[in-house]
Amino acid sequence: MKLIHMVEYILLIIFAMAAGAGCYHRILADTGQLLREERTSPATSVEINTIPPEVVYAYIAEPQTKPLREPELETAPEPLYDIPLDAALQHEIKELCAKYEISYELILAVIMTESSGNADVIGDGGASAGLMQVQSRWWQWLADERDLDLNEPVDNVECGILIILFLLEENNGEMDKALTAYNCGNPDNEENMYFETVLSWMDKLEELERGAEHD
Repeated sequence: MKLIHMVEYILLIIFAMAAGAGCYHRILADTGQLLREERTSPATSVEINTIPPEVVYAYIAEPQTKPLREPELETAPEPLYDIPLDAALQHEIKELCAKYEISYELILAVIMTESSGNADVIGDGGASAGLMQVQSRWWQWLADERDLDLNEPVDNVECGILIILFLLEENNGEMDKALTAYNCGNPDNEENMYFETVLSWMDKLEELERGAEHD
């Protein structure tokens, strides 16, 4: 503030000198009075609200932007059995078996017997398809009734489960006859070894489960 008045004072002197002596003395008197008033007037204080140092330090130390959150990666499900069948499918098939209250190991054994876990297998000269080798010429009505696509692995298995349940009912709950009928259409075909093959796969699954428990 004083610096500004000093500059003004110098400018006034220069102006007075240019204007003449009388004007010079009058301006000096006025300016001197002004400076005396400036010195004698009480200083104006301005109150500044200061921030405590500890708050400032904490603000500087703390990151002001939240770190970007890394997207959570979906982890692939663990296979329930060490067999050549997709792990996600194993879990979905287990849910289907729980839904229809049928043995999960039985259905896995049928899948491994029919297709070895390959959903793209086409058998019987093109008549059978999918994980459970469902024959559309005999069972398309059932797939249509339940709105199932036999070319989709999970739908194919669901249709296969429904067929086995139907055949169990047709054969008074006798699993050997129901599975023989599933394979060849004739539940009384004594030469058919399909049931034994399915049982063999069930034994393998049991061994795999026991082995996993000991690992």
